[in-house]
Amino acid sequence: MPIQFDQLQAPLDLQSPAIRKRVAPILDFTQGFILEKHRRDFVANMLLRFKTTDLPGIRRALAAIQPPSVSQLLAEGSAIRASLDAGQQPDTLPPIVFAGLSAHGVQTLGLKFQGLPVAFREGFKRRLTSRPGRADTSVWQEPWASSPIDALIVIAASSASDLAQATAALRAQWQPLANVDVESGEVIRQPRTNPLERGTPIEHFGFADGTSQPEFFTGKDTRTAAWKSTFDPAMNLARVLVPEKLPVQVGDRFGSYLAYLRIEQHVDRFNAAATRLSTSACPMSKEQAGQIITGRSREGKQLIAPSRHVNDFSADQDPKGVKWPFASHTRKMNSREATESSIRILRRGIPYQVGKEKGLLFLSFQSSLQDQFEEIYFNWGDQPNHPQDETGSDPLIGRPLDTRLKFPSTCPGGIKIANLTTLRGGGYFYFPSITALQSLG
Repeated sequence: MPIQFDQLQAPLDLQSPAIRKRVAPILDFTQGFILEKHRRDFVANMLLRFKTTDLPGIRRALAAIQPPSVSQLLAEGSAIRASLDAGQQPDTLPPIVFAGLSAHGVQTLGLKFQGLPVAFREGFKRRLTSRPGRADTSVWQEPWASSPIDALIVIAASSASDLAQATAALRAQWQPLANVDVESGEVIRQPRTNPLERGTPIEHFGFADGTSQPEFFTGKDTRTAAWKSTFDPAMNLARVLVPEKLPVQVGDRFGSYLAYLRIEQHVDRFNAAATRLSTSACPMSKEQAGQIITGRSREGKQLIAPSRHVNDFSADQDPKGVKWPFASHTRKMNSREATESSIRILRRGIPYQVGKEKGLLFLSFQSSLQDQFEEIYFNWGDQPNHPQDETGSDPLIGRPLDTRLKFPSTCPGGIKIANLTTLRGGGYFYFPSITALQSLG
């Protein structure tokens, strides 16, 4: 019997044999990166533009990729926690790979794709440029600026040397079949307090990254009776997974759509904006100014309703945007309003640095690019009247600013600051089930 997502109450308790059996196809045949962290600090995103002289060879090469499943990544996480609880250093994790195709790649390979969604078919660049006055793709970098990308292979490793070795091997394999470009990133961390554990991940502006993720399985982020807010991080699997779109001979296989953005972060502009805000008509420290731009403390803590859990806060606890301003990045992109609770995405980004350029390789998984990613990116972050009128556009998402940012009610006139990021490229991909990927050969 096919899995019915609407009958699965999130978060799922995988300690229950009945539930684990029920979702076994998801755990065992879904690319693990979609639902579970890979826990590796070094990543290379290999972008492929197929050479059409050997399409069967391309299909065989894709079929040879062996991504770890959700079950395998969950098992790795359990082993790491067991080692830490025993006061031991966890074992080094081996390099792993995941793979997805763009709509152009699907069409180039002549694959059947059930119900090709409009957003996926048109691609991010076309969706962006269809909004007059809001797009400047002239600043896009290669390979995004030229011909369409056909496939994305994500390589993750525990060390720079392991990543380099795995990337070199895959590059050598793919160069006869495709034009290969690689965008690499590395997790940046705050100093660790426990010698066995790694410090909190941060981005180049210096703030904790990856907080407030949707929760699919019970764990440390599960909402409890002790929570003070109405917010619940749990999200149904139907908001990230879709029934397999590529032809396979078995049922209960699932994929997901991925949005990819290369966003350059201008650290000098961020620091200047924080300085300007702290010396404006709204007296505050430079540290406080940086916090209200991002919407959290540098450690990732919420700015309102202190709680034992950093995810335990909601919009109704600060309805006037005094401590958690409407123009803050986190409130623009996830206002925690009850009416918007289902419009969330699962983020899988990583910081990068190439020479003096610093930024974020932003990746997110969702079941609908149009209803989730584009709603958040275009209709929330880019609209000056979300979540309140005259709030301003989000300065952190690489889009032009043409309105003043409405920070706390103590600053009724708002303040205008320069773009703090620049969008350098992006695209949409479909990450099929492991079964479908391996059937391509």
